[in-house]
Formats: sequence, C-alpha cells, structure tokens
Amino acid sequence: MFSWTMIPPTSSSTDQDPAVWRIVNQEWPAISVVTAMEYVRTGKAPGLQRSPTGVFGKLRTVDRTEIESYNAIRALVQEFLIVKSRKRPLCLGVFGPPGAGKSCGVEEVITSIRGERVAKLTFNVSQFSSEDDLVAACHRIRDKVLEGKTPFVFFDEFDSAGLDGTELGWLRSFLALMQDGKFRDGEEMHPLGKCILVFAGGTSPTFLEFETTALKLPSARKGRDFVSRLHGYINIMGLNTQGDDPSFVLRRAIVLRSMLDRNKDAAGLFNSKKELQIDTGVLRALLLVSEYKHGTRSLESLLDMSQLEGQTRFDQYALPPRDQLMIHVPADEFISLMQPRSSDSPEIEQFKLWLKTIGYDVRSIPPGRSSEWGPLVFDLRLH
Repeated sequence: MFSWTMIPPTSSSTDQDPAVWRIVNQEWPAISVVTAMEYVRTGKAPGLQRSPTGVFGKLRTVDRTEIESYNAIRALVQEFLIVKSRKRPLCLGVFGPPGAGKSCGVEEVITSIRGERVAKLTFNVSQFSSEDDLVAACHRIRDKVLEGKTPFVFFDEFDSAGLDGTELGWLRSFLALMQDGKFRDGEEMHPLGKCILVFAGGTSPTFLEFETTALKLPSARKGRDFVSRLHGYINIMGLNTQGDDPSFVLRRAIVLRSMLDRNKDAAGLFNSKKELQIDTGVLRALLLVSEYKHGTRSLESLLDMSQLEGQTRFDQYALPPRDQLMIHVPADEFISLMQPRSSDSPEIEQFKLWLKTIGYDVRSIPPGRSSEWGPLVFDLRLH
C-alpha cells in the first residue's frame, strides 16, 4: 500500500533534517487519540495506513528513527550471522530513558532472524563488585559458544561508575572483548568466540549524550576507544514524551495492546473478534497520563496490579487504589483523566472531519443510546 504526504522544507542550511521529521507527526493532528484508542481496542486502525510501521518479531514501532535504527541493526546482525569467518564480536549500543524496554527491542530484532540459534545472557554491570565478575561473565559467554550457539549478551548499565567511583569506569575493561574477542583470566588469554555484545546505557538517554561524555574523558579511561568499537546503536523513545513528540500516545497504544495480548489474566477482556472491552475513561488515562514514572515497567506493573482475571471488561474498579497508583503515575491526574469528557470540543470536530475524508460516515448518537467511544458521542460507519 502506498500513500503520500507533504515534506516540509528544511530551515537549516547545514542540517538536512534538523527536526528529525516524521510522517506520523505530520499526520498526527488528524489521527490523534481517536486512532490510538481504536488501535488498543482492535489491534488495527485505518488512521495508521498513512504512516509507516516497523515490525520486528513481536515489536511494533511507528517512530521513524526507531524504524531506521532497528533496520540497520537487523542488517548488521544478519550479515554477522551469515559470514562464518567473523570471529570478533558484533558490538551494539542501546540508549533510552529508564524503563524504555531497551533489552526487549533488541531481543525481538535478533530473535526474529530465522535459522540461527541465539542464546540470551544478561549481566548488570552496576552489580559487578570486582573484575572477576566480568571474567565469570565471559566464561559463561564462551560456554554458550562451545555449545554451538551464538550468544546475544546484554550488558545492562555498562556506563556505570567504575569500582573506584570514576565516571564510565568500566569502559576500558570491555576493550579487549570488543577489539580482539578475547578476555584475560589470570595469566591466560581466552577466545570469547562469535557473539553479539549489546551495551545498554543506564545514565544517558541517547547515544549523542553518551558520546559527548565519553569523548571528554581523560585518555586513560578509553572513552574514545570504546565509542570507536561500536558497530551500531539504537535510541529507544520509551512511553513518555520526548520534547515535541505528539506520537508518544501512539507508542503507548502499541505497547499497551501488546501487553494485554500477552497477559493471561486479561484473556477474558477480548471478545471473539479479539476486540478489547475497556472503559473509555480507563483507556484515556492510560494513554494520556503525563508520565509513567518508571517507563514501560510502570505500565506493566499497573496492569499486573489491576484485577483483570475472570473479568470481561476492563472497568475503573479493576484498577488499584489511589495510593498504589502513585507508585507508577501521577495518581490525581490519572483519576481526573478517567472522568467523562464533552464531545463538542474543537479537537473532536477536527477528528470528525478527518474521519469523513478517509471513508467514515460520522453520525450523531441519538439521546439515550450509548456510544462505543463513551464521551466521543458519534457513530462511525464505513461508506
């Protein structure tokens, strides 16, 4: 399917894409919350047909930078796995705010490539108490290689302070692994074998911020050497808004639908057509609350805290009480968003006009008749 949209002229003579232009942002005034709600309820939405969607295994994303980065990483991984002569590790960086789902995204990209036996290993560098912990991790990686598998190794919080408290103190410890594919244990050097090393940042939300910090380090800390050995990187957007970022609502919709699809307790919320039965106020609050305090983990925890097992509809009473909501979201704002809204706002009128342009017949709901959209009291029917 093909579509078209206007590309705005650049305002910079030196940067061809200063605002990181995205089709989804260009179309957003039209598709807005209505499309996000529809996607959560049905798993699809006509409004998304004008915007590209990247699918990597179970991962879906509509953000242009994420799509381009994931495609680049997938190409790197595919070539690395195909070329049997490659012995040195493939080294990737993943950056994003806390709780952005950094490990899940890369894992879906790698495991979606068929025909390769990959084995995931995860190590939290901030919990290492000595260099021996890194050596032990390397032996576990090597064991997987000897089993005939290609380890996919996730070094979480690799940018933690070193054992002596120095900033980015662990970077130099990874250089031999990245450059030579070897590690030292006592007096002996051991080959690591063919593997994929993924370094996930815990202090820098973007690669640019990490690079800026690393390049300012004294030469003995090897920040520049570490950066030069990365083969690629991904910036994960996460659930919270990042500056001028109107599409954060759609990112939330995609993640929310995916979580509920996988949640066994929520199985009864779907009808025979896999349509989610959910209170409009609950859905609006989940999509529009200003912040998930711990990113994706907060949304996942909020669903786990809700009483969904055995229910056929996700109603407000299923949510945890206010003092429990406060752990993960601004509770008063969340509760306020669940209250009924008027349907005569200018924004809703704009949505109705756009819906007509893509083939919907928008009709008023007669008094007394309930609407599938709750406060958005108009009927949607395809011509």
